[in-house]
Amino acid sequence: MERNWFTQGVDRVLGIAYDLRQRLRRVLVTEKDGTLTKEEWAQRERVSFVIKVSETEGKIQDRDGVNEYDHLTAGKTAWSWGMISRT
Repeated sequence: MERNWFTQGVDRVLGIAYDLRQRLRRVLVTEKDGTLTKEEWAQRERVSFVIKVSETEGKIQDRDGVNEYDHLTAGKTAWSWGMISRT
């Protein structure tokens, strides 16, 4: 299949969405994860986050114990996703 600007854009958006999803999953990690059922996992993934979005900085608000790298990159990733969707 020949790749064009459309398929490259779709691939990029999907890649950024996957990255943000994995980053937010790391934010949800607790010590009890091994005992969760499929339904409990689904319920935990419905948690809402507020992310301060920025090209240079970011922050997952109202979440303590989150790695600084995840704070920064979640905001940058969400910013990138917003910029791509505008084009």
